[in-house]
Amino acid sequence: MYSVPVGLLLGIALALLSPAGAPYVAWLGQIFVSVLKLLILPLILVSIYASLAGSTDLRQIDGRPPISC
Repeated sequence: MYSVPVGLLLGIALALLSPAGAPYVAWLGQIFVSVLKLLILPLILVSIYASLAGSTDLRQIDGRPPISC
């Protein structure tokens, strides 16, 4: 629960105490951004698939009432 704020504060403190060390850990940020770019499309597709699979009536996906003939 507190890991994100603690990590943020530790990162800020480390950057203020030792700014010359930034090039040594820059590759971690590049890997993080690359992994996010890699995972974004599968996450979107899985969320769309899960919402379609959880629907009981696929005719109501577009939000319009079904046409009765």
